[in-house]
Formats: sequence, C-alpha cells, structure tokens
Amino acid sequence: MSTYFIDVADVVFFKDGRAIAPGSEYSASSIFPPNPVTVYGALRSAILAADPEADFKADGFGAVSERTRELAGTIRRSGETIFEVSSGSLQITDFGLARRINGKAEALYPLPGDVLASKKAEKGKESAQQAKAVDFADLGIRTNLPKAAQKHSWVRYQEGSFFEYQPIYLNETLWQQYLLGKTGHDSHLAELLKIETKRNEYTPDNFFRKEPRMGIVIDASSGTVEEGKLFTTPFIRLNPKTNVGFRLSIKQNIADTLDGALLRLGGDGKLSALTATETTDETGFTTDLKSAVKDTGMLKLVLLTPAVFGQGWLPDGFDAESGEGSLNGFRVRLTAANTGRYQPIGGWDVAKNCPKPTRRAVPAGAVYWIECEKGQEAALVDALHGTSICSNKEYQKQGLGIIHTGVA
Repeated sequence: MSTYFIDVADVVFFKDGRAIAPGSEYSASSIFPPNPVTVYGALRSAILAADPEADFKADGFGAVSERTRELAGTIRRSGETIFEVSSGSLQITDFGLARRINGKAEALYPLPGDVLASKKAEKGKESAQQAKAVDFADLGIRTNLPKAAQKHSWVRYQEGSFFEYQPIYLNETLWQQYLLGKTGHDSHLAELLKIETKRNEYTPDNFFRKEPRMGIVIDASSGTVEEGKLFTTPFIRLNPKTNVGFRLSIKQNIADTLDGALLRLGGDGKLSALTATETTDETGFTTDLKSAVKDTGMLKLVLLTPAVFGQGWLPDGFDAESGEGSLNGFRVRLTAANTGRYQPIGGWDVAKNCPKPTRRAVPAGAVYWIECEKGQEAALVDALHGTSICSNKEYQKQGLGIIHTGVA
C-alpha cells in the first residue's frame, strides 16, 4: 500500500451529476470534497503519462510497459470506434480531506449523521447526543416497514430543545473517540458541539471557502456568447494556513511512479501535486476497538466515501424484508440506518467522450447498525475496517463505499 497527500495549487470545482441549465441567477451544482472516482481517473492518466512509451491516441495507449498496462488499464479501438475499455488493477483504499502536519497527512472526517447537538436548551444544560438504533415498537409505533428499517436513529428528548446536526470535521483523535463510543457529556467531541468558540477550529470555513465565479456558454457554431446564458460556478479555495489538501491511499505500492506526480483535477483541470507520505499506525486503536465491541453482538459501519448500491440506500448483499445479509463472508443483520440525503455521482467518460450515467450515492458520514453473532465482533472489525462494502468490483477499485467500524 502507498499513501499520498494531494496539494491543490488553485481554486477547484467538482461538478455533481446534475446538468447545467444557464439562465438568470443560476448556479452550477457542485460537491466538495469530491468523490474518489474523480481522482481515480486522474491517477490513471498520471500513471500513463509517467510511461515514456504512452500514446493517448493509439490503440492500447501504444507500447506501454506491462506494469503500466496492468495498473492503468488499456483501450482497444480502430480510428474513432472504441471496442473495449479496461480500468486496470489500480485500487483506492482511502480518500478524503486532510491537512499536512509534520510531513504526515492527518485525516479529516465529516461528522457522522448520528451525532447531534441540542439547541435552545436551558443555558448551561446544552448537550450532545449520539443517536442509537431504537425499535419503533418500543416507542409504541406500529409500522409495515421492512425489518431492515424497523429501528430508527433516535436521540433522547430534552425538554425545551431540539437537536441539530453540526457540519464539522473531526481530526484522527476525535474520529477514534467517536468510533469507540466516547461521545458522552464530558468528552471533547461533546464540548465542541456545545460551545461555538471551540467548534470554530473544525468548521468547514476553517479548511475551505467558496469563491463564486461567473460562467458563460459559447455557441459551438459561431464561437460567440449565447444571449442570457450566464451562470455562477462555486469554486472552492482550500485554506493554505491550515495546510489542507486530500489524503489518498492506494492498494499498490507505486510511490516510485506517483511521488511528485502532477494531477489535473476538477473543472478546468487545475494542477495538483502528489507527495508520498507516511501512514498512521492504527494497531493500538483497532485493539481498543475490538475490546470495546467484544460480546456486544453489534457494530456500527460508517461510510468514509460515498457508496453506490444496487438497492439504493440498502447495502449490497442485504435483504430488505429480513435485514439479513453477508459482509466479507460473515452473516449479519442490518437493524437501522442513518443515511442522509443522496449524492449524485456522474462525470465525463474521457475514453468514450460522453457523460457517464448519473447514480444516486449514499453520502460519506452515513451510518449503518448491524447485529452479528456474539464472539464475532473482533473478526468483523478485522474483515471490514477500511474496506469497501460495494459489491461492484469497479466501484471498489474507484474507492466508493469504504467504511470504518465502530461501537454501536
């Protein structure tokens, strides 16, 4: 495995899967951080560009080496006709926002949707709550929902208040506390959610800001601006004061090829630089995690990257009616989910010169609760932590559906 920090040199724009419809006061839709599929294509291009024999217009990209062909894939075509496109064996195992500290890429994780802060509570009694999987029947609610959804992500009611999600990013220390279930009233995470001045260091504005810019539509035949076709593009500028960029881990050890490589990312193909960096040793954390979940018969799965499943919100391999399914060979039962709003994933197919189909993805930060046989918790942590739960092999290689496990 090899790990990198991606340093972005300029403002960037990552479009989502929705079409641009220029007009009065129209803003192009975007996502940030980008999904790993965007970076996957840029990585393949960088690997091909590093091979002196690569020819992007030739059949099979020319006389590239077997190593390049195995990693980046190939293309078979005759003139403008494409017969086959293969993506190669390159696989992303982690991707997301990060900041560079002392030569290392410290991960920044979006706060999962099951952690909420109370608002309008009695002064001095504000709190942070972590939602639990609560059975509707225990609340006196009858439902005909399938068993996979009969429990709900629920927080304890507090008189005179309501609960609100705070969009903040957690550093690795806070993230590990969250996964270990250390979110009580006296925890650091709870303090962040209750006190705004402490929370400011972790808000999105501390890491990146929007820079809206005007765009125009050019008529292809005349080369002139189409009347009334104006729109706003929400570019993103990462904060250089906090050394923010992206972290990236790849299954293959190819630092000799990618260390120092340049990528073209997002709209306008802005330049970014890859720098090989050290990985964080999680041995101590996973030991603590396996001890915390021992004999509970339950685990929590948290998405680090968006996931595209064949059944919408329901992970691949699960039956909606019973909630039962299989993950990496283990039989488990899905009991509840906190998935949030879907994220459209599309893009442009460079090889075929056409748009990719738009898919609805479960966003990063979504949470799934599963039950397993008591005694299997540690083995499940070993089998699932840091892996993709998408069954589609191409989605796995592109870094979609990567999860971490935690205390339910």
